[in-house]
Amino acid sequence: MTQIKALIHQRTQKLVDHHQKLANSKLHDNTNISFIIKLHFILKTIQLIIYLLCGSYFTGMFWLILCKHSKNAHLFGDNSENFYDGNEMGLKTVNE
Repeated sequence: MTQIKALIHQRTQKLVDHHQKLANSKLHDNTNISFIIKLHFILKTIQLIIYLLCGSYFTGMFWLILCKHSKNAHLFGDNSENFYDGNEMGLKTVNE
């Protein structure tokens, strides 16, 4: 981060030394703040997507483990018609 700050400072200093009109312009973005703000929101969006994917993955794994254990523990009772079969991805009837 320090290197990036030094690079931006050098760039701004060159601009001030060589282009006085551009350095004092209020219309030109010399600090690239618009780029920094866009990059900030892009990184926050990517971070949110990663959090959502991790959350859905762990919720799915929890649900898979719960279904496998409930099949073995007979939590749904003997008269349940459907339960999750861990060997196949689907529902099977108890009588099969």
